[in-house]
Amino acid sequence: MRPLLFPDDQQFWYETLRALGHTAYGGADIDEVVTTAARISAGDYDSWYEQRAATAQRTEAEARAQLAAGHQVSARDGLLRAATTSRCPNRCVARSTSARRSSGPVTSTRM
Repeated sequence: MRPLLFPDDQQFWYETLRALGHTAYGGADIDEVVTTAARISAGDYDSWYEQRAATAQRTEAEARAQLAAGHQVSARDGLLRAATTSRCPNRCVARSTSARRSSGPVTSTRM
């Protein structure tokens, strides 16, 4: 299969495919994965980490707002996507200076 994103970076394309695979189980949203990938510079591990963290934080904030509004199912779904998005493969984190400065984007997935 020809890469649709990151045509010159096999690792980032592989990790993006992996993220897309989580959509089948509600662990990711196609639009969130593609939009996040579009903001990442190929080969830039800090960019990879920072953009995934930003998406996870935004998704978590939206989910917490849903929870506060009493929408528990929407909140649960959002928190699952936030937790999945925040998991960056060790190969990427090890090369990211941003990851070493942060304890992680999702503070808690407890409702």
